[in-house]
Amino acid sequence: MNFTASFVALSLIVIGSLEVDTASSFVLSPIVLNLGTSKRSHHRSNNSNHAVQFISRKSIVNTGAGTGTEELTPTPTSPDYLITDSLSLCDQDRPTVLNFLFSEYPREGFLRLPLLVCGTVLSVCNVLGVYEETVYAPLDLACVILGLINAVLDVNETKGVSENIRRGSIDAKVLQVYAGTYSVSVCWLALRVYPSICPSWLPTLDPIMGTAASVLFAASLVVPLLSLWSDAVPDNTILLGTQLCLVRFLRNDSTIESLPRFTSLERYRAMGLLVIGFVACLYLPVSSYLAVYGDSWWSTSLLKYPQQGLLETSTALFGLLAAQSNISLTRAAGYGVKPVSEMATIGTLACLILAVVPCVSALFFLQNGTTFFDHYHYQPL
Repeated sequence: MNFTASFVALSLIVIGSLEVDTASSFVLSPIVLNLGTSKRSHHRSNNSNHAVQFISRKSIVNTGAGTGTEELTPTPTSPDYLITDSLSLCDQDRPTVLNFLFSEYPREGFLRLPLLVCGTVLSVCNVLGVYEETVYAPLDLACVILGLINAVLDVNETKGVSENIRRGSIDAKVLQVYAGTYSVSVCWLALRVYPSICPSWLPTLDPIMGTAASVLFAASLVVPLLSLWSDAVPDNTILLGTQLCLVRFLRNDSTIESLPRFTSLERYRAMGLLVIGFVACLYLPVSSYLAVYGDSWWSTSLLKYPQQGLLETSTALFGLLAAQSNISLTRAAGYGVKPVSEMATIGTLACLILAVVPCVSALFFLQNGTTFFDHYHYQPL
């Protein structure tokens, strides 16, 4: 839909322009995982998580009466690039891009990089207006397959995920799972709405997949909102409970009893996630209608607007490519290749090249066969 694509493009531009300098020289990144760097300190080791952790742990607090009571307190022992930037690293201590891609994290070089290359070609097709099925469909399918592979691996990733327990949406494990499930959702959407590549059996899953994707897109906005709210009102037990339940569930650790307050850097990151949540919610109309009305609605839409599928799949894949490129950039920043502040600038350019410009181009080339709202005026028989 032109409306969704327009707002996706506009929102990505707005997010990319949000550069907020803090005491840690952090620049707010445009897509989800540039907001969550992890690991790496001055000294590399065989342990995949290089940073010494700020893990919440039990400590004895003197009550003044000769007895001790146990409470959970965050005990910082070393800088963590999830919280601070790697500005203190000397250039000679930084690994090279090739070392990051093919040595320390070979999945980045052998799986994510091919996705980004394929996506770049797809973006070029949109900019040039090349929508012939023989060219576009194979590229679209390749992006979806590679995107799904990377998404599943992202959800199950353990290497380099910070063990520091943080508040709600900023926790490294929460961000990791969110990135993977978001990628799965947009891959499903891109596959489902493009008839040339949609398997014949996939529409039967519309009620399940449409509902799951809609919940994820809505949660993209709700979760960071609750995280910011809980940090602003730390004594609210209900809000704190939402954050504890989220972190406990995704970390599979029921012993977590407290969460640290946001640092100024983390607060900016949470605000960035909130803005990104608004972008994710722009996919809600399509996923919701597929969940409720399924193939009867979508088939009718394509009969009236034959290029609607091309526009919808393009919009979904632009979100995938922007997210995946920034996941890789974030991991590189966490490994120490460059500071987060510099990677954020690169991430903004990546969003511009892979998502914003192609999205505007698609709106221009496909405008005669698409609609803004008319396909939502659906009356089931």
